Amino acid sequence: MEIYKCEYCNNTFKSIGVTAGLRDVLYQDRVNPITVLPGVGLVAYGQKTRSAQASSMDRINVARLVVYLRTVLAKVAAPFIFEPNDTITRSQVKSAFDAVFNDLVAKRAIYDYLVVCDTTNNTPIRIDNNELWIDIAIQPVKAIEFIYIPVRLQNTGAALTIQ
Repeated sequence: MEIYKCEYCNNTFKSIGVTAGLRDVLYQDRVNPITVLPGVGLVAYGQKTRSAQASSMDRINVARLVVYLRTVLAKVAAPFIFEPNDTITRSQVKSAFDAVFNDLVAKRAIYDYLVVCDTTNNTPIRIDNNELWIDIAIQPVKAIEFIYIPVRLQNTGAALTIQ
C-alpha cells in the first residue's frame, strides 16, 4: 500500500486496490475510479460526469465537445459582427460553420449535424433587432462503455448459428 502526500492541501492519501466490483459500484454512482489496468497502465476508468439526469451531457466526451464548440463557434462567428444581416452574410456564416462541423464529422466527434442560418430563423423582427440567429443540431458520437462477448457451445455436427 502506497501513501501519497498532497503538497497543495497538506492531506495524506493511501492507495487502495480497486476491485472490479468496487469499480462497478463507483461507476453506477457517477464516479470514475482511477485504476491500473494490466498492459495499459494508470487510467480513469469511466466517462460519466456528475450530472444526475441521463442525457448526452452526462458523458465526458460530449460535455467536452460542447465546451469546445462554444469556444470555436464564438471565434468563427466573431468576424461577422457588424456585417450586413442579408442573404450573402448568412450564407457565409453557414459555410464557415459547416466547415467546423465537417471537420468534426471527419474526426469522428459527431455523426451528423444541421446548421440553419437563413430567413426561417432570421425573421424581419430579429433582423430589425440587429440579431443573427444560427441554429445548430448535432448528433454526438457515443463511446463504448461495455463490451459483451457471448460464447455459445453447440453440438458437433450441428449447424452453427447465432441468434
